[in-house]
Amino acid sequence: MKVLKRNIPAFMMLLGIPFLMHFCSSPTESFIKDPHDYTWTVDTINNPDPTSIQTKLNSIWGSSPSNVYACGHTDAGPEIYHYDGENWTAIDLRDYSLRNGVCNKVFGFSENDVWIAGGLGHGSVGNSYTNSYLIHNNGSTWESYEFETRAELTDVWGTDSDNLWACGRYGIVIHFTGQIWEIDTVSIEQVYGDYELYLYGIREYNNEVFVVGYRYPDPYYLLRKTGNSWIVIDSIESGDEYTYGRTGLFVSQERNFYSYGYAGLFQYKGSSWEKILSVSSSVTGLVEYATNRILVSEFNNNLYLFRNGTYESIIQTGSDNEHFVNVWGNKEECFVLCLDYSMNWGWTLVYHGK
Repeated sequence: MKVLKRNIPAFMMLLGIPFLMHFCSSPTESFIKDPHDYTWTVDTINNPDPTSIQTKLNSIWGSSPSNVYACGHTDAGPEIYHYDGENWTAIDLRDYSLRNGVCNKVFGFSENDVWIAGGLGHGSVGNSYTNSYLIHNNGSTWESYEFETRAELTDVWGTDSDNLWACGRYGIVIHFTGQIWEIDTVSIEQVYGDYELYLYGIREYNNEVFVVGYRYPDPYYLLRKTGNSWIVIDSIESGDEYTYGRTGLFVSQERNFYSYGYAGLFQYKGSSWEKILSVSSSVTGLVEYATNRILVSEFNNNLYLFRNGTYESIIQTGSDNEHFVNVWGNKEECFVLCLDYSMNWGWTLVYHGK
């Protein structure tokens, strides 16, 4: 499937001030391209289903610039797309004798070990799902793991193939040890109506597992697993000052711990969170493309570079209809997922810098 590519006019970008020098590579580190030097193009991800009017992908991950996956919501047709270095192509799981389900987050360890978290089927109560769904690509085919939890999975992440974590609706946490699937449920006494705890971010830091989530409509929680128990270590009510990022968690190669979401990016300082980037909307994604060099996407059209403790804007689109929702990159290229609402229902663009 061909993609529409267009060059970005100069007036569509607000470029940050270039560094006086390019990023330098140490004798043991391969060349790292300065993001200021990227040439940007835009791909449109096209849904092959002719009945679809909405393709809104929100998660992206790759093992290399010629092996990138994106997933998210479509109103019809496949929800997984693959970039091979030239084109974006839809992946229809029915071609692998699997069911197409909701696909919320993609993460991998290598080109032969890629995971996608989501849900299958609607239950009898509201919009609950009959099964949690983890989809795995082993480099040659796709396989699925279903769990009868009535919980849609919203995040998947791990340190290696023998330590995979996923979380989702109804407080579900799933851990794969390489041999055994362990299913846990985060429980908090206070319940708001019929809504259960909704988790949407999970990370392991200093041998402890952390999750972020909320009970509709309030409050938002940050929890840590201690032994066999989940402990609330912070919470936010509507109107409170944001003391941590309520949407997602991120751990860098140097073991720095971040949380992000509405109002900015926060770094964990051992006992509290320090806001290190303030934004007018939400931080939607991070990727450490080289040691201590992080690209940060903001919903309101900004891509930031964080290096040596300082931030600067790399690109900012000139359209109020476009919103950055996630980012992935390596030492040479970068991919930013962007939702385009210039039409009523929305579709997905990919800003590609190289």
